[in-house]
Amino acid sequence: MTSASTIDERIHIMNYNVSVHGRTALLAAMVLPATAAAAGDYVAINRPGVQVASIGNLVMGAKYRVSPTNFDLSLDSGGGTMGVTGGSNFIQAGIGNLGALNNVTFSFSLRNIVGQGMVFSLTSPADVTRSLAWGTFAPGLVPTPTASAAELRAAPATGQPSGTLLSPGELRMNALHLEVSSRVRPLNPGNSYAPVVTLSDVAFTAPAAGLRGSIITTQTVTPATNLSNPNSPEVGPGFASQWLLTNTDFWDFGWTLSGKVNAQVNNITGSIGQIDEWVKFGVSGKQVTLAGSVPEPASWAMLLSGFGLVGAAMRRRRFLPA
Repeated sequence: MTSASTIDERIHIMNYNVSVHGRTALLAAMVLPATAAAAGDYVAINRPGVQVASIGNLVMGAKYRVSPTNFDLSLDSGGGTMGVTGGSNFIQAGIGNLGALNNVTFSFSLRNIVGQGMVFSLTSPADVTRSLAWGTFAPGLVPTPTASAAELRAAPATGQPSGTLLSPGELRMNALHLEVSSRVRPLNPGNSYAPVVTLSDVAFTAPAAGLRGSIITTQTVTPATNLSNPNSPEVGPGFASQWLLTNTDFWDFGWTLSGKVNAQVNNITGSIGQIDEWVKFGVSGKQVTLAGSVPEPASWAMLLSGFGLVGAAMRRRRFLPA
């Protein structure tokens, strides 16, 4: 993996003339890369300079939803929680229905362990942790996950034959799409509700990858929210998202996305049986085509050093005796 510390920092000297206040000065030691530096591995976080040109297959999904049922935490191999040929493409944990989850703040953690797999955890205010693990882990995870699978079956959205067994890392994944939904599903007359989903203390760490841009640490989303994202068009009111994009593969390095999530479903009238999938927080891994790039930090450092030396030479020439 390329990094600022491993890029070849050989330099060459360019001597050329620059006119300063009508005088000609010889400037030396303009520092530039001897050859164009290769782009380093990076994660662009909500950075307009790196955009999603098109979205391809899904690879994985991690989701927390507020539901009248007890199916609220899931980790899937792509395409959502659905039954496919040969079985399910997801694992799940029931953490309580709406009565237990409404206006409760949970801590979440989604992490990739290189060469082993993905772990999605949710911790309650009472420090009860439920975790879902997809992959093979050595040594074993402590505490033991609530549910785990070495392989999950492919859904059609992955682009693989339905039911194909997949291990983490088999499909390239260069985008993480953090999504918040707080929308009102069309209901029968007389049924209504007012959902609010709030993310807080959101953080992304990846020690082996260069990070460009920054995570949005707090978001509150209501049905009236209509946030725009410079990286990709959104789906409309009641929805907000963040994009984390890499020029390599998110399976190739260790990272953790963490934070807190709180969901409320207020002013309920009539049945709430249709709120499933409309009030939720999730992260999906995708295959996307990127547009744009960011410079390698070492390249900028060398260029800026060169500009600094030029400026120093110009100032020195200005004060030489006539």
